[in-house]
Amino acid sequence: MKLYTVAHGHKTTNLIINLDHDEWILDPTAILKDIGAENETEISFFNREAYESFKANPEIKWD
Repeated sequence: MKLYTVAHGHKTTNLIINLDHDEWILDPTAILKDIGAENETEISFFNREAYESFKANPEIKWD
């Protein structure tokens, strides 16, 4: 999981996942309180291998 955006923060223009801030990738054993999740925090649940592949070639297709 990865933080997508936090309350009152800037949202990414990427509708799939936030490709910035890899430090926001969460420890799978952490609880929401530990990561600082508050009201309006958005978290992306994703496949890490697919994420790394997309990040290496971020081509978006609108087929």
